[in-house]
Amino acid sequence: MTDLLLPPPILHPVPTHPAAAGSSPDPTMGSSLPTEQASGLDLLSGDHTGRESQTCSVPADLLPPPIELPDTRDAPAAGPSPTEPKLPPHSKPPAARLDLLSGDHSPLDTHPLAVPADLLPPPSHGPHPIRRPAAGPSPRAEAKLEPSPTGHPLRLEDALLRIYADTLDDLEKTRIATTNRIGALQREGLGDSPERDRLDAIAAGLAALEHSATLDLQRAMRKHPLGPWVKRTAGIGEKQGGRLIATIGNPAWNGLHNRPRTLGELWAYCGYHVIDGAAPARRKGQRANWNADAKMRAYLCAEACMKGLRKPCAVDEDTKRAVHVEACGCFPLRVVYDDTRTHHADAVHAAPCCRCGPAGKPAQPGSPLSPGHQHARALRAVAKEILRGLWLEARTDSAEVTR
Repeated sequence: MTDLLLPPPILHPVPTHPAAAGSSPDPTMGSSLPTEQASGLDLLSGDHTGRESQTCSVPADLLPPPIELPDTRDAPAAGPSPTEPKLPPHSKPPAARLDLLSGDHSPLDTHPLAVPADLLPPPSHGPHPIRRPAAGPSPRAEAKLEPSPTGHPLRLEDALLRIYADTLDDLEKTRIATTNRIGALQREGLGDSPERDRLDAIAAGLAALEHSATLDLQRAMRKHPLGPWVKRTAGIGEKQGGRLIATIGNPAWNGLHNRPRTLGELWAYCGYHVIDGAAPARRKGQRANWNADAKMRAYLCAEACMKGLRKPCAVDEDTKRAVHVEACGCFPLRVVYDDTRTHHADAVHAAPCCRCGPAGKPAQPGSPLSPGHQHARALRAVAKEILRGLWLEARTDSAEVTR
């Protein structure tokens, strides 16, 4: 019953093998060609029928015209020749003939066919090969490891001081945050409970680790080349001095340009330079071009020097300035602070000042400086003096090393 429903097989014309240009066709390649694949199509299954050994006769007027291809076996590979066929973009070169009956490709020749580069299909967008760097240190790493003629910016003492200072900063921040959380829970009604005791034990452990890191930083500061200067400078301890030096590195060396650093560059790196006659300040939408950590560390060292006031010197309640007697026992940097405040006692603003005026109404040019502004200028002068002392000591140490 199934054989009655099947239509007769469909015979398709079979294209002939293209003949070479200028040659006569092969008499054996006439209109009768052997079919190596099936000529009938099974419409129900979608598959080709079995192979046949008989030949099918196709009229010559139904055969497609032969395709003439140039013989490129002896042609040079550079540049396309005028006789080569022009194919549309993104099309494959005619390197094989497609058998319409079998759907297979049959090679035209055993020799490879040279195809111009402009006729090749576009490359696939597959994954690119991973380019691994060559073995050995990179030129940038070699440049960083190269010892400098002066200053020795990559000293081991600087690296250890930086590690100890960063560790202390992390532990200090964690201890402060944990203590604040415990206080917040206590205000919310945690009270005396086992949980409170465990949290207090964690805070105590963090405080012990912070103390241990502080001792390590102080020991590293004593072994540092700038340790003697910190020890003999009253008002600057090993802890604050070590954290300042760890932030700025070698005060006498410019690591960005690999050359000695000037004092003005050190001040500018720490944010104590002058722009248009005024101290720089952070502004919205602008990126600061100084190291905020170095500026903070220098400011904290300057504030610590304010504790060096000794009797009989005392602060005047009206002017908020100390009056120093001759050969007093006050810290030298405290004397710098009071001298700077005396110098700016009658100073006026050269530009509008937001520090001295109320919110939204800055002080106008020509108005006197407020006591807070005078205090800030004096602390700025002390911080710059601290950086000057570090810079001079680092230059002396570098000169001794390179002798």
